[in-house]
Amino acid sequence: MNLVYLALSLLHAGPVASFQHQSRLMVADAVYREAEGEMDLGKCLVAAVIVNRVHDGRWPNSIKGVLEQRAQFSIFDSSNSRSSIQIGADDPNWRRSLLCADMALRGEPGWTYNHFHSTAVDPEWNKSAVLRNVVGNHVFLEL
Repeated sequence: MNLVYLALSLLHAGPVASFQHQSRLMVADAVYREAEGEMDLGKCLVAAVIVNRVHDGRWPNSIKGVLEQRAQFSIFDSSNSRSSIQIGADDPNWRRSLLCADMALRGEPGWTYNHFHSTAVDPEWNKSAVLRNVVGNHVFLEL
């Protein structure tokens, strides 16, 4: 993906009209909490993984279903301190998370990744996955 295209998309993307507002907020919330310190590309790749799973028969067919699967997204684990962070509407990371959610829900730019993990871990399941990208502190894969 051309990073200039990504930057322009982030600047000019409008909200997703065809998806429910709640789904948009759920994706953005997950992006914010999973990839808050990442560059925009990393945030958008996290959003893409979530949406790609919705369209893959191996996972539930809703954003909520994908995000609430046990042991999939650490931020939805009640023992994770980041799960209770209050997000301010004027927080620049929140606004960028919303823009990434919008892009992913529109299917832009067409990334097919369906897994990611922190570079700090080496889970057993990634041995059978295809490495697609490493961005910041996250590894993005297809399985």
